Amino acid sequence: MNKFILTTALVCLTATSAYSLDIPPVRQAGNPVDAIDSRPAPVSLDLTDEQIAKRKELREKNREELNDIREQIKELNKSGAKSKEDSEKRRELINKMRELRKKEMQDFEAILTPEQKAKLENIKNQKR
Repeated sequence: MNKFILTTALVCLTATSAYSLDIPPVRQAGNPVDAIDSRPAPVSLDLTDEQIAKRKELREKNREELNDIREQIKELNKSGAKSKEDSEKRRELINKMRELRKKEMQDFEAILTPEQKAKLENIKNQKR
């Protein structure tokens, strides 16, 4: 009986505390009024068709390598390996992923015009 009362009290407490938090309402799909967001719209870089094709090529080139690294990290996590060597291996893999993403971004920026680069910098600064 005591367990039932405690469980019920816990459920009620959890439910009421969720309502007391300032949680934004879930938007309904298809309702344009609910789709309005207070954040500013993202700035478009106005990429040309050629730039879009190059960007896609860059992403495809790195996708396989990134997926391979993710799989290696998953395997390390699944094995439950917690040795110092495994931690170092995981750290190396994560750093390799970061370097690949950084290189991909540098390659992407290389295909942009100066105006597009300026827009991209503004976007990056707004996110910081």
